[in-house]
Amino acid sequence: MHMAYSLLNELEGVVPYRYVYDYASDTLEALEPDAPMPRDLDLLLVSLPYELDYPYAARCLAHGGIRIPLKSERRPVVVGGGVAASSNPAPLLGVLDAVVIGDAEGILEELPYIARDEGAEGLCKLGAVLVYGFCSERVRKNVAMLSAVPRYALMQAHPLEEEPIYGCGLRLEVSRGCPRMCAFCLEGHVTRPFRFYSESSVMDAIERWLDVYPFKRVVIYSLSLLDVPYARRLLEELRNMTVEASVPSLRPDYVDENVVELVRDLGQKTLTIAPESLNPEVACRVGKCYDPSDLAKVIEKARGLGMNVKLYLIAGLPGESPAELAKGVKRFLDTLSEPTRRAIRISINPLIPKPWTPTQFLSHSYPYVVSKDLRKALRGVSASCDVMDWRWGVVQAFIALGDESTSRHVVDWGLEGFRASEARKLLRYESRGQRVWEVMVDLGIPASYLRSRFEYLSSFDERWRSAGEA
Repeated sequence: MHMAYSLLNELEGVVPYRYVYDYASDTLEALEPDAPMPRDLDLLLVSLPYELDYPYAARCLAHGGIRIPLKSERRPVVVGGGVAASSNPAPLLGVLDAVVIGDAEGILEELPYIARDEGAEGLCKLGAVLVYGFCSERVRKNVAMLSAVPRYALMQAHPLEEEPIYGCGLRLEVSRGCPRMCAFCLEGHVTRPFRFYSESSVMDAIERWLDVYPFKRVVIYSLSLLDVPYARRLLEELRNMTVEASVPSLRPDYVDENVVELVRDLGQKTLTIAPESLNPEVACRVGKCYDPSDLAKVIEKARGLGMNVKLYLIAGLPGESPAELAKGVKRFLDTLSEPTRRAIRISINPLIPKPWTPTQFLSHSYPYVVSKDLRKALRGVSASCDVMDWRWGVVQAFIALGDESTSRHVVDWGLEGFRASEARKLLRYESRGQRVWEVMVDLGIPASYLRSRFEYLSSFDERWRSAGEA
């Protein structure tokens, strides 16, 4: 949203406005005081990085005076984008006119003029835009070459007196994509290839904009920061400049005690690491290979520096039952000192099948299958464990793996309300079998790779074999 707003402001004759949804008050809030009702604009751009955003997008459009499902009446052209929308546009039929597949750069510059002059049908000429009912051929994703200078958001989406997620600070994208292709990761698959800005351009942007920015703090965006060749030097330079920074979740195979010191010195109070499993054999199977003894040293170092530690795990990885997951957690915690065990926090999510990953062959009910006995298995764990409600996982997977008929659910949930209790009803639905996203979009990922990697992972787990589709 920040980057799109920055780019649109540079276009001649284009006046962008920003709208955000206030969940607590169920209102659509305009961030510019002179903003018109959304129904009076020429074009509406909707950011959709996450499947559970879809019902709220429908609700926002309704709050903005636009009838959902979309009608042919006079109204703005509604275009979506983002990782989730790019991976499978089918569930958004009736909520959007079109979806930008992949990166927005090179498309966003032309989008407002074509939408105003030719309507949604004209967007087909842009190539990487799927327009419902008009562009019938498979749409290939747009991969942008990152510009010489990183785009920045001088003014954040929130009012400056409100602290947004990750805190106040200069938003700075360092890289895009990820070289790792972890089996469960939608974003790593959809945003490939891995690209990063030059070290000099990143430093130039920081030095230039921190001079005028009210907060001497940088919020770093990167899927895999320590895969960027100059990442450590960047963190060291920020420390030398006495600038605070927010560092994203780190991989266990790259983080070491020196990185922990850097993160602490940059003002971050919590070290977040995503090993996915505390059984290194299981973790390596899906793309996270690490040594548990090294991870233990890192965590002890962080606690010694007064930092909190949070670990992200996934339930349902191939070859790891709930009992085995809990056993791996207990075994790892036994290697830590008692004060560290008391302070560590563990967040556990069920594996959620996603399109364009090897997990796309699993059923949308898989989060329920792997969560049934999880809380019981974790009872003896001597650490704080936050377990995601399986119902949200099922709803998310149902949308992610959905077809055009799923859009009816999205619209109903948006207009009538959206509750986790919907998940029990969804368990009665058969998995659809047809992977419509492979017909609609081309993300450059061979179907043979997805199938062969799924079959390899399934060889370790009967749940995968029984939940997988033919």
